[in-house]
Amino acid sequence: MMKGMVRLTRLAAFALIALLAGAGCKHPRPAPPAIVEVRVLDRTPAQARIGFQTAPVAAAAARAIGQASGIAITDGGVPPGRTPGPRYKLVVEVRTEDSEDPTGHGTMRAMVSERLDPVDAPIGTDGFEESALGEHNYDKKTRGDAKAAWQAHVVRTATDVARGLGAQVRLASGPVPAILAALLSTDDTLREEAMRLAGERKLSLAVPTLIKLLKSDDHEVRDRAIGALSAIGDRRAVRPLTEVARFRDLGDLPKILDALSSIGGEEARSYLAFVASGHDSPEIRDLAKQALVHLDARDHRDLSVR
Repeated sequence: MMKGMVRLTRLAAFALIALLAGAGCKHPRPAPPAIVEVRVLDRTPAQARIGFQTAPVAAAAARAIGQASGIAITDGGVPPGRTPGPRYKLVVEVRTEDSEDPTGHGTMRAMVSERLDPVDAPIGTDGFEESALGEHNYDKKTRGDAKAAWQAHVVRTATDVARGLGAQVRLASGPVPAILAALLSTDDTLREEAMRLAGERKLSLAVPTLIKLLKSDDHEVRDRAIGALSAIGDRRAVRPLTEVARFRDLGDLPKILDALSSIGGEEARSYLAFVASGHDSPEIRDLAKQALVHLDARDHRDLSVR
C-alpha cells in the first residue's frame, strides 16, 4: 500500500472457490472468470471536480486487478455467452477533495471504491468490494501542473485498491496454504477473507492460528475468529474460547456460547451448564440455557443418523 493510504471499508463474499476444484478429478475444470467491462465514475460534486481523465484510471485499475488475480480482462462490450466462464464488471467510483491553506500547502484526497459485480449471474451471486482513501501532501510552489498531479494521484490510489481486490479474488480461488498464510496478513481485508474461507471450507489446519487471533485487541478480529472456529467445529477451540469468555467483556460471551453449542463435546457442555446456573446476568444465563438446548438437539440428530 502506498504511503498515505488508509484502508477504510471492505466486503468480501465471492463464488470463485470452485475454480480449482476440478484439479485432479475426472470432471473438467470450470472456465476461468473474465472482467468484461470496466467503468469509472466520478462521484465528486460537480462544483468541486478537478477534471481527471477516467480512461487512464480504468486502464490502470484493470491492469492491476488482472495482474493480482489472474482474471482475464476483456473490456469492450463482450456480448453474453462469448466468454465461457463467469463474467464480471469492475466499477471504480472516485470522490476527490482538495484542501489548501493560505501558505500554499495542501492535501489531495481521493476516496476510491472498487467492486466486482457479476454479469448475467444467478440471483444471490456476490462480488468483492474494496475501498481506500489516498492522501498526498503538496506544496503549491513545487507541485507543478495541478491537473497532472491529481491525475497521477487518482491513478495511484485506484491501482492500490485494485491490487487489494485482486488479492482477495486470488485467495478465494487459491489453495489451503495461501489461506493459512493470509490469516497472518497485516492487510485487514485479506485476513478477514481468509477467516471467512477457513470457516466456509472447515479448515482444521487453520484452528491454531484462529485461536491466536482470539487474543486480538480488535473486536472485529475476535468476532470473525469466533465465527470461523464455530463453523469449523474443531473441539481444540473449546478451552481457548472459554478462556476468552473469562477475560473479555460481555459483548463476546453470547457469540462464544453460540460457538460452543455448535462445536459440542463434554467440555463445551460443562461450560454451558456452568454459565446457565451460575452467571450473574439473567440474560446470559438464559442464553447459555438456549445454547444447551441447541447442543442437545444437535446431539440427538447425530445419534439418529448413526
